[in-house]
Amino acid sequence: MRSLFKTTLLSVLLLTSSNAKDLLDLATNGAISQGDVKTLNNNEMKNVKGGYLVYSDVIERLNIGITIAIPNDAFELGAYRDEESKKLLYLYPDATRGLCGYNENKCYENDATFSHYEKNKMRLLQYAQALGEYKLSEGFLLAFIVKRNIGVSNLGKKYTYFTYQTAAYNLKDATIHPISSSANLENPIVKELRDHTQLNLEKQLGGLKIY
Repeated sequence: MRSLFKTTLLSVLLLTSSNAKDLLDLATNGAISQGDVKTLNNNEMKNVKGGYLVYSDVIERLNIGITIAIPNDAFELGAYRDEESKKLLYLYPDATRGLCGYNENKCYENDATFSHYEKNKMRLLQYAQALGEYKLSEGFLLAFIVKRNIGVSNLGKKYTYFTYQTAAYNLKDATIHPISSSANLENPIVKELRDHTQLNLEKQLGGLKIY
């Protein structure tokens, strides 16, 4: 599943909403048009699922690295996800909802009652806060984006530098929506994604260089 995800989801940016277009413009300085992107097909979309596992890759032609954090519907969200709408259904009591640690998708305090530790409940709240107006229950997932940029020094030499952003990924229509708040980068879950994936994404994007 991971290899298929790496070769499909993260090879595209999608323009089915104005927010997705804003992200594309930000990522490419307007250099990429609608003809350069595509949507995932239904079979590819079925592979975007899992526990609080993290899927990362880079889109070299756009100089972007992206990480998407995907909570487990059953073990973490206490829910069933409708296959067509991608919305969460049949939510259980609050005690059954929480966010596990990085790349961990089962972390109950009590396996018999399917109840989560208080710290896990707080982590899920932080995840939801990072999404802002976008809701887990509506099929949105949290993403962290690394963008490679090229600047020019006062000596006339080109150099690379990186900028960072959060976004919401829509499971239903495969769109990526930017979240503009820079304060969001201080969210504990976003910082966790950053700490585990930023350096690797920067390395895959070619690292810091002076030309």
